Amino acid sequence: MDAQTGHILVVDDNPDNTDLLVKRLKRRGYTADYVASGPEAIEKLDQAAYDAVLLDYMMPGMDGMETLQYIRQTRHPNQMPVIMVTAKNDTQSIVQSLQAGANDYIHKPIEFQILFARLANQVALKKAEERLEHINEELEEQVRKRTSALMATNESLLAEKIRRNEAELLMRESQHQFREAFLKAGHGIALLNFDSSFKLVNTAFCRMLGYDETSLSHLTIKDLTHNDDWQDEAPQFTSLAKGRISNYEVKKRMYPSEREEIFVRENISLILDQHGKPRHAVAQFIDVTETHKARETIEEKQAYLQAILNSAADAIIATDGDGLILTFNQAAEILFGFQEKEMLNRDITGLLRENQTDLGGNVHTIPQDSCLLSRGARDVTGLKKTGEHFTASLSVGQFGSQDKRGMIYVIRDISERMDLEHKLRHAAKMEAVGRLTGGVAHDFNNLLTVIIGNLQLLERSLVENEKAQDRVGKIMKAAKSGAELTRRLLTFSRQQVLETTPHDVNEVVRDLEQLLGRTVGADITVSSAVSETPFIGITDKNQLESALLNLCVNARDAMPDGGRITVETKQVRLDESYASNHTEVTPGEYYEIAVSDTGNGIPPDIVDKIFEPFFTTKASGQGTGLGLSTVFGFMKQSGGHLAVYSELGFGTTFKLYVPMAPDAAAYIAEQAKMWQEMPVRPATILVVEDDPDVREVAVTVLRESGFIVREARTGPDGLRIFSEDPTIEAVFSDVVMPGGMLGPEMGAKMRDIRPDIPIMFASGYAEKALEDKGGLLSKSRFISKPYNATELPHILTSLLETHQ
Repeated sequence: MDAQTGHILVVDDNPDNTDLLVKRLKRRGYTADYVASGPEAIEKLDQAAYDAVLLDYMMPGMDGMETLQYIRQTRHPNQMPVIMVTAKNDTQSIVQSLQAGANDYIHKPIEFQILFARLANQVALKKAEERLEHINEELEEQVRKRTSALMATNESLLAEKIRRNEAELLMRESQHQFREAFLKAGHGIALLNFDSSFKLVNTAFCRMLGYDETSLSHLTIKDLTHNDDWQDEAPQFTSLAKGRISNYEVKKRMYPSEREEIFVRENISLILDQHGKPRHAVAQFIDVTETHKARETIEEKQAYLQAILNSAADAIIATDGDGLILTFNQAAEILFGFQEKEMLNRDITGLLRENQTDLGGNVHTIPQDSCLLSRGARDVTGLKKTGEHFTASLSVGQFGSQDKRGMIYVIRDISERMDLEHKLRHAAKMEAVGRLTGGVAHDFNNLLTVIIGNLQLLERSLVENEKAQDRVGKIMKAAKSGAELTRRLLTFSRQQVLETTPHDVNEVVRDLEQLLGRTVGADITVSSAVSETPFIGITDKNQLESALLNLCVNARDAMPDGGRITVETKQVRLDESYASNHTEVTPGEYYEIAVSDTGNGIPPDIVDKIFEPFFTTKASGQGTGLGLSTVFGFMKQSGGHLAVYSELGFGTTFKLYVPMAPDAAAYIAEQAKMWQEMPVRPATILVVEDDPDVREVAVTVLRESGFIVREARTGPDGLRIFSEDPTIEAVFSDVVMPGGMLGPEMGAKMRDIRPDIPIMFASGYAEKALEDKGGLLSKSRFISKPYNATELPHILTSLLETHQ
């Protein structure tokens, strides 16, 4: 038997019949559910879909006929096959069943072959009806869609016809309007063929060039264009004619019929035919001769003004009404370290310290009589790209109309002038004090001469009076102390007679070393670093010894808990650059005697006062305040120089510069000449120095010698630049710098990155003093400040060669 498919519901109150029937159906291939009553059947049909129902005719309660009628009338459509199973064999029951909507019937006892044949037929018929219904629905949907499409097409065709009619009307109107606009346009328009001849021109074009339409029909656009300009335009015109580009614009010169050449702006566009092929070109011409001449005039004036701006020595900055920078001349670039392109449209207040920001802002709020504009130049604090501050003179002015005003700032760096003025004021003050103390000392000497002379005479007359002689002796001792005081005052005022002769300053230091050790006490170590080579300088030996002793005593007093004093000597040259900042110095060769201590250093606010007579930081009765002023006066009178270098918490170094004897100076000059003739090998150098003036000198000299120089202000900045730039070949650094990192510490970190990097340190401290404090890096070179700037490139070349 062929297997069947379908889901069958069996309704019969006899469980034996139901079990048998369900088993035979499942064996046949159907799936089947069964219920025992009509209400259960209706409920089951509500819950699931079935392909056929086998319904018992005779059941208690709702019988088969009532169930069938309910199915047909209320819940389920006619296509649900219902086969009535009945034990009656009369014709009336069969007819009633069929009239009530049964699809077929089967008698009990059931002949299963007949049942399965009729069931298969009803299931197949149901599925066929379902397929037919589905096909009908699809056909109806297709008909609906087709009908809708046809209607849409008809409507579209009707709309297209209307649109075309309207388009034709619009086209005719547009063509008329285009021709009117073409002919009556205020600027020249021409329709061109691809051989550059004119197909159609308008009135404005004829008027612009002075030709009539007939004359132009015999000419080409090439004929009317300057030859050089056509050579530039021709490739673009060819590309347009071949459809490679659709438009181009040029500014060129054209030749009118009876006038000199004119400048025109020409815009040419491609016109395509209905097939998308190039057909014509339409060109529009605007006469820009007056604009061109005006622009040339403006450009000439701008170039002239820019030349003035760039030749100005002062920084000149122009801003708009909101304080945004419009112009930043070359002097401003040099002064602030920014390029003009970096500063355009930036607020000018970024170049000034916060307390000067009232200079920026919206100038519309500044009245014409503002004190900002009327009080002339004033001093302000500028801010460089490196973060350094400098003192500047600022003048401010306005430009533009009332509605659109701007500001002009003229800025001049006066740091060097301020520093020089400070030094001149200090020198004048010291000179005035010197004259005063010299006059007082001379008058005091006259008094002491009278006192001492009379004491000596009185002493002779008191030979028999021992007590009186003792008193005279005490008075004489006090008078001689006064005489020593006047001698020191005369030394400061440079009126003391000096015996300046050639002396070996190294020998002076060696002879004095033992005395210094006894003078300063056991808790302070005194060491010296002097050359065996004689350093013959011109000085007063006694005064030099007194000066060194004085400095060492001061160093001792600066170290109450003990420490170290170092005395060193070396040959140096104080060059023109150093002398320009120290007016009392004559450029030349000197011997430097450096006295360094490990005390707390001198506060910056009193450094300029320490050489003034009677100035002291010691307690009352512990010092006269004449020690350093005496040393200062002696060095100045003997043709030398005294300098101090101090850092709080690090210590102090005093440097005495003794003029070199003439013969020794000649020898040193010859050696220096040989040194300067040594070839320089330029390299990339990192200069780390917190003093901007010192750094500028070093950087300038090195760059002028061909070196590539990177610069930094602090140790952390220097370390960062070094780590980012592998091309740096050597480092030249100060020792003591702000920022929390000393030079040697920075150098050690650099050698962690590149162990072989050559490093040279410079410091106002003497080398031996720095070594004693552990302040220098091993395998590094050292030069003392002030150094000879012109020799710096050669020294660095030597440093590089020793590390190859």
